[in-house]
Amino acid sequence: MVGLYGAWLGVALAAEPTVPAPSDKPEATEDLWQLLENMPPRASWDLAAAIGFTEITHFRDQVTPWIGFGFRAGWGKHLGELRNHRLGVGFSVSVEGPLPEYFTLAIEPSATWDYVHPKGLALGASLGPAILAHSHMALTKQEWTPGVAPSAAVRIGWSKPFSRVLRRLFVTVEPKVRWMDGRINPGVYVVVGTGSGY
Repeated sequence: MVGLYGAWLGVALAAEPTVPAPSDKPEATEDLWQLLENMPPRASWDLAAAIGFTEITHFRDQVTPWIGFGFRAGWGKHLGELRNHRLGVGFSVSVEGPLPEYFTLAIEPSATWDYVHPKGLALGASLGPAILAHSHMALTKQEWTPGVAPSAAVRIGWSKPFSRVLRRLFVTVEPKVRWMDGRINPGVYVVVGTGSGY
């Protein structure tokens, strides 16, 4: 009997000890990063730069469609189960046309909707007035003509998810129309920006 116990003890000691497999650190770090990235915010803001191509409707007899530049800001409250819908307000300033001879300065406050799918698809829309100043450089002075026009835009592109912790980066294409001087003023912008939630 003692010999049997001795043999069993010898086999047990000779066997390799069972060591738990180490945790997969990269996967754990990746999971933590995804958790932070997708922590939904209650509200968020963003800033963006835009470059585009638009018709210069006020000076359509003098200028062909031309490049425009702009900056914009947005803020809103998040809705939905995943909080990936945002309703809010936007504000943009753009200059369109061949500076300094002919150009239109546009200031556009707007009501906005933005949506970001978990896979990165970004959609949005804006609606509001455009406060306009049309400028023409005459021989002796710069002539300004004020104007107001309704403005609407849609957006489609790519975005990082809305997050309470991490910075959001996005790139969208934005077709836009204004009703100016009795006709549609079309244009399209590429918008690149960043933002954050809280």
